[in-house]
Amino acid sequence: MCGHLLLDPGPALLRAALLLLLLSGCSMDKGFTGLPPPGDLLLATQGCARANPFNPTVLSVGVPLDVTQVDVTLEVVRTQIDMVFGAGKYPRNYFSFNPHPGLQRVRVGPSSNAPLTPGTWEVRLHSLAGPSGVCEQDDEASADWRLWVSRAREPQGVRLLDESCDSPDCAVPGCVTPGNCPPRIYTLDVPEDAVSLEISLESPQGDADLWVRTASGEELLGSMNPGPGFDIVHAEGEACAALRGQTLTLVLESWAEATTEYRLSAVYLSGQI
Repeated sequence: MCGHLLLDPGPALLRAALLLLLLSGCSMDKGFTGLPPPGDLLLATQGCARANPFNPTVLSVGVPLDVTQVDVTLEVVRTQIDMVFGAGKYPRNYFSFNPHPGLQRVRVGPSSNAPLTPGTWEVRLHSLAGPSGVCEQDDEASADWRLWVSRAREPQGVRLLDESCDSPDCAVPGCVTPGNCPPRIYTLDVPEDAVSLEISLESPQGDADLWVRTASGEELLGSMNPGPGFDIVHAEGEACAALRGQTLTLVLESWAEATTEYRLSAVYLSGQI
């Protein structure tokens, strides 16, 4: 099953047409702040949004033999850009949608539905809102987007939550009817000084998805990944400040089969906004 909760769905017709190109699998995740160490970088670049969403910016990245897990991070400075990542030409393995500027992340590793393998992988950036009119191709300061691909590392910060399951007793029950899935529930208290919050669900088995809701039930963030792999959501800056002091409800739902193996973690950074 594939989808992503967005409070603003964006250009529906363009998004639906793009989805038709990506029916073989997907992963939708939020991003994070800060460039990784230079030794971890496999690709770092920036550019301008294009006028035609079906004429994407295409970037190739070589995955070395010694890299087993990567993070693909897209920072959208202005306009609206969606990302597709996968092996070979016309990748359809993973994608990330967001109707607003901000950071998006896709993480791929050995436990992902389409495992990371050495060789050439491809990133495609689809500009659904067209060019910004501000960006100049050779001017880094005016870029509409910045992208980097790097070795994946454990997130830095204070760990608020670290729950692991390897038993039917804590399993996420299987579901075959969308909207009527028996969930596994966790809660998370957001510190008053949080400026960045990352919540990660890793499931090497099953098909668990991650949703973040307020105590009143409002859905804030969501990530759905078909099959095993990672689901990551992220809030930072003003978006994170709005969550300070709140108790969030973390909802895990599993499509088709029960997920009996998973790790749910949350890390935050403190500071001033």
